[in-house]
Amino acid sequence: DLRASYNAADRGIGYALEVLTRLRRGRTTITPIPLADVAGIHLEKNSATPLRHPAFDVHHVHISAKTREVAEWDQPLVAAHGTGTAALLLFPDEKGILRARLRVDQSPGLTHSPEWTATIVDVPGSPATPLPADLEIRAEVWCSDSGGRFDNTQQRLIVGVVPTPPVHPNNDAPYVDLTLGALERLVRTPGAVTNELRSTIALLLSLA
Repeated sequence: DLRASYNAADRGIGYALEVLTRLRRGRTTITPIPLADVAGIHLEKNSATPLRHPAFDVHHVHISAKTREVAEWDQPLVAAHGTGTAALLLFPDEKGILRARLRVDQSPGLTHSPEWTATIVDVPGSPATPLPADLEIRAEVWCSDSGGRFDNTQQRLIVGVVPTPPVHPNNDAPYVDLTLGALERLVRTPGAVTNELRSTIALLLSLA
């Protein structure tokens, strides 16, 4: 099934890139504000935990490492309250070819916002989105969140198959359904996909 999806003709990547271009033209300008002005954040002076939030804390750490290119440095680390989830859901189209449903992520912190992401993404500390009841999980791993800015933050990666196109219960963001061949070409396009989507695709490749 994966081989057939990889070899199937699919022009969906053109539409996927067109959606990103259109959304980027109309995106809202982001204006930085002081952390102290953000609702729900509490800053503590003279503390090892200078920032507290309902979904995460930030720890300020000093690091010494003789084997690194820099011997010492100070760094803030994000410690999430909970575990994140990224699920890439596949489904057979009307011809029986497997397609992956991607959703647009317009989070302002993304370098090239918006970007395509996995079908379901819950960042650590956020409410969990229920997975489809008819989901057949084909691969599942727990891993450290990507990047060097997280303190013991984990992400649950899932690749699964559903019999019909999945519907996200809490989001009406644009979506696209791509074959594996088109998905591979999209991932190679700079600034087109999130880290969560790259991670779930890596898990998908372990099945191929």
